[in-house]
Amino acid sequence: MKKILGFCTFMLLMVMQAQTYVITYTQSMDIKALEDSLAKNPRMQKFLSEDMKKSMIESLTKPQQYTLTYSEGKSLYKIVEEKVEEKTEDDELKVGQKPSFNFRRMMKRFSPVRFKNHETMEMISQQGIMDKQFLVVDSIKTLEWQFTDNVRKVGEMSCKEVVTTNNRKEKVTACYTEDIPINEGPEDYFGLPGLVVDVQIGPMNYAATEIKILKENTVLEAPKEGEKTSKADFDKMVKERMENMNRDGNGRGMNIIRM
Repeated sequence: MKKILGFCTFMLLMVMQAQTYVITYTQSMDIKALEDSLAKNPRMQKFLSEDMKKSMIESLTKPQQYTLTYSEGKSLYKIVEEKVEEKTEDDELKVGQKPSFNFRRMMKRFSPVRFKNHETMEMISQQGIMDKQFLVVDSIKTLEWQFTDNVRKVGEMSCKEVVTTNNRKEKVTACYTEDIPINEGPEDYFGLPGLVVDVQIGPMNYAATEIKILKENTVLEAPKEGEKTSKADFDKMVKERMENMNRDGNGRGMNIIRM
């Protein structure tokens, strides 16, 4: 497990007085495990070009950061935007050259911003389908965690191990700490008696790499840009769009990419 950076004993002493928690998670993936998975997947081999496979591997194995901010029973989870580098001559397309498939850009475009209100048990996710933004309204649902006897030390914190199965029937192993008394974590992995600091799903890992504890309250608000819809209606739209793409021959196989 990766060590938590920027965390010290002084912060631990401030936990009970703190009003705002800002946690940075780093998402990473084992490159060999990903390459093996792609090699064993006939649909990926058939429908993805070599450039798309290369872009996918580079995108998924390059660490990506997310921030989770928690204050007064509300939380906001979102991707950390990378700095846009200046365009160079190498980036210019030559005559007749096709633009390469930027899988990482696609991942960022559809990475939802998640707002949770633990008092009302409501979650609002800002998500996109093609060029349209939606505000997906749903109730907060937690996974059924199974507690183990395993205890780990992460920095100055004592962490307990739990396991579960996510909505894609994948095994999930996570660690949480009661030293940070908030029932939050990355993505869908929360709802425990403390902050989730590490999640392992096959070759994918989410690790807390920085924790900031502030005395001040932070006013957190749900995203406002997008058309409101229910989770059921949004899932239906996504399913229909993927079916249309598959029939058209565009993006075939992309519906089996799961994050």
